[in-house]
Amino acid sequence: MLKVVILRKAIVLLSCCWLVACGGSDPAPAPVVTPVVINNVPLLTGALNYSVQAQQSQVVTLAYRDADQDAVVVSFKDKPDWVQATVNQGQITLKLQPTTADVKNHAFVLQLSDGKSQQDFMLTVAVTAQPVNQAPQLSGPLSFSLTAMQQQQVSLALVDAEKDAVTVSFTNKPDWILTEQVAGRLLLTLKPGLNDVQTHAFQLRLSDGQQQRDYALSVEVKAKSANRAPQLSGDLSFDLAANSRKVLTYSVTDADHDEL
Repeated sequence: MLKVVILRKAIVLLSCCWLVACGGSDPAPAPVVTPVVINNVPLLTGALNYSVQAQQSQVVTLAYRDADQDAVVVSFKDKPDWVQATVNQGQITLKLQPTTADVKNHAFVLQLSDGKSQQDFMLTVAVTAQPVNQAPQLSGPLSFSLTAMQQQQVSLALVDAEKDAVTVSFTNKPDWILTEQVAGRLLLTLKPGLNDVQTHAFQLRLSDGQQQRDYALSVEVKAKSANRAPQLSGDLSFDLAANSRKVLTYSVTDADHDEL
């Protein structure tokens, strides 16, 4: 009887040990897996290197976007004051307006940030000096000669290497010299009177707004020669019989080419 009791106690004890070792009858809970979210950095598209002449203006455009639709903040570091930046709805507009004092290579940073990650872009601008402007030139004769009361027209070419607009001004130009600019040419119409018999000197200045060039011109007005009477040539003496007819031919000339 004692053996039976001891055996039962042993079985109960083994059962308890098995329950404790196995953690009871309930299964262990499944582990919780947290998904990993990858943030996309903002992207920039467009040229990063530019070249512009001093005293000139250039506008460039860049585009940016964020694949996660996050709000993007645009900022700059070491941006020159002559670079004006405007940001609007995914577009960055840069207006480059360097002066002659800015002639060199410049570099600055454009940064895009979505609040979680950021990306830097190095932009460079090469500012070059303007080519030396050349003064406009006048092509054609600079001295003229004519007789009083006659008219003469002279055509001079206006030449500018940079194709700039050329303005013309005069100093001491006689009133009887009329001027007109037509299609890159300067037209002078000379109409001296009887009281203008002498040599006249005046100056002409060409300017393209940056450079100018002066020219000295002269006009010699000669006195009109004494007028000569027209002449008649032909047979001025002839015989004609009564009741007859004869045809005579004469020519009239004028040495001064006056209208008769």
